[in-house]
Amino acid sequence: MAMMRKLFPVCGAPNNGPAGVPAILFSNTVSNAPASLCAIEFGLRGPNVTFNQREASSLSALAFSVGAIRQGRTTAMVTGGADSVEETFFKVHDRFRALSPVRGARGPEAARPFDRDRKGFVLGEGGVVMVLEELDSARARGAEIHAEIAGYGSSLNAYRMTDPPPDGGGAVIAMTRALRDSGFVAEDVDYVVAHGTGTPAGDASETTAIKRALGEHAQRIVVTSPKSMTGHTTCAAGALNLLAALGAIRDGVVSPTINLDNRDPELDLDFVANEARAMPVNVAMTNAFAFGGTNGAMVVCRPELRDAA
Repeated sequence: MAMMRKLFPVCGAPNNGPAGVPAILFSNTVSNAPASLCAIEFGLRGPNVTFNQREASSLSALAFSVGAIRQGRTTAMVTGGADSVEETFFKVHDRFRALSPVRGARGPEAARPFDRDRKGFVLGEGGVVMVLEELDSARARGAEIHAEIAGYGSSLNAYRMTDPPPDGGGAVIAMTRALRDSGFVAEDVDYVVAHGTGTPAGDASETTAIKRALGEHAQRIVVTSPKSMTGHTTCAAGALNLLAALGAIRDGVVSPTINLDNRDPELDLDFVANEARAMPVNVAMTNAFAFGGTNGAMVVCRPELRDAA
């Protein structure tokens, strides 16, 4: 946090109209400011690209980095996403009733993905950053390798700006493309880290999408939503989901979907309710679905799977 305060000094509200706006406000609020300021801080001189796709932003950034490494344009990339909540951002979401209405003492129970009583999401804030590296380069420097990013798929719903289509829409396309790109098939997937915001329409649409993309195998996998514990970190959400998948692969423990007390009979997958579960995870899929209809899905696997193939 100290570093973030250094990179993004607080700019007070102007008191003298346009003349009171500090010049630094522009350079620190353009969309590529976080990536550029971090690159300046650490002397990173490789490709520097910022994605502004709301909830799909950080997963798209990770996919871009994978592509750059695959194409030989770089050997490593520092990639992720971050977001924060300010008053206008909060009020806009509240006005179109995307936020959970639970307040006060029951606040910790407000995020209820896949629960029958879900009414919206809880905004969170934070950042997730990872080092992606070409395999031989990572091995040569003795890096600890947590997983391999095996495939990525993206799509657009072309439906509505805020609501996902009931049939799963473009999310099915993104998940199917990610599987195809990875070389795995549906039966290889152990775990799906869901977008899982806790909105009535969103969770229903995603459940349908998972079942359509993975077929009968969807009934044999586990699905969880980190947003039940962290809130919705918007632009960082895709990278946060990938982090949950990496932890499950590394530790053999799947994080739970908390506050899942009343099962929705129409959402019939194994959402790992309330308690973490120890289980081997070899292949995981992560989802990130954004306002505007942008969808991203990524497949990651245990690194030694490729050596064994």
